[in-house]
Amino acid sequence: MRYDYKGDFYELYQVDEDKAGQEYIFMNMDYVKRHGYKVTREYYKLVYDDFLEEQDTLESLYVRFNVDHPEDFRGHSMSVSDVVVLYKDGDVKSYYVDSIGFAEVPEFLMKQELQKDIRTQMENQIDHVNVSGKLLTAEEKELILKGASQFDNMESADQYVREVILYLAEHGKQGLHTEQDEERGIQKEPWKAAEELAEKLMQFAEDHDYYNYSDYLDNREQQLQDLTGDIFMGKAFGIQDFLYGVVDESKEPEIAGRAICLCQDLKDYAEQWENNLCRQDKLLYSMSDGNRSIKDRLSENRNRIDRSLKSQDQNILKMAPIR
Repeated sequence: MRYDYKGDFYELYQVDEDKAGQEYIFMNMDYVKRHGYKVTREYYKLVYDDFLEEQDTLESLYVRFNVDHPEDFRGHSMSVSDVVVLYKDGDVKSYYVDSIGFAEVPEFLMKQELQKDIRTQMENQIDHVNVSGKLLTAEEKELILKGASQFDNMESADQYVREVILYLAEHGKQGLHTEQDEERGIQKEPWKAAEELAEKLMQFAEDHDYYNYSDYLDNREQQLQDLTGDIFMGKAFGIQDFLYGVVDESKEPEIAGRAICLCQDLKDYAEQWENNLCRQDKLLYSMSDGNRSIKDRLSENRNRIDRSLKSQDQNILKMAPIR
């Protein structure tokens, strides 16, 4: 549903051919009922939405999407098995395009409404949760709610949320420094911290290989160096997207908990070091070639600059007048 429309509007959905709905694509409602299929939102993809004009009806929309397609429309012509959702006069109704006319399918939005209810209740439940002496961050709350929205009943969602929070209490909220580090006054170097975080991320990807990650891993050491460099340079957006995707697709609280902890580690790294990194380090990183490890190249280039600066200082001393 679009929340930025002010007024009446419609949405056009078509069967996602990668989902179970492909079993009844282009088939009429009689076929759907005889075979016991369900017309639910999860089997469809939104292909178009727009304002409803005063004169618009289901029939006029059918004509529009068969005779005079909007220029930015990329779906197929409106056909049997498509679903039209009308948001009109504060009411919401969904209709299945049948072989003749339209059949109302209230079940199409039932799961969507249930997920909205689950999200609202879980949001109230975690709003003031204290984990290891700290409140959950806005990002942690949003990720927990995304995971809970996968469930189709309140009991399962509640159990999931409780177990994720328990995992965070036992494993999360530690940041990038251990208690032993803090007691000893140890402050990790930015590169070392990025390298440790990269290793944790790679291990997580290997443990939960949803996207056949290992199939593309030719040189783990090089991949580790590249990932370290991305974190070091503040280019972690793709990594965050991967972690968000894991929370979206996994119903396992422990896996979701690990992903949320790693998201927080990335945020902690950015807050602690990213904005304070030496410009020289970033410049050297961007100038480095691809034949040796990034760490070696960075170290060598820094030494080269140090030697150059020392040589310049010596030349200045030689040129200085003797008083």
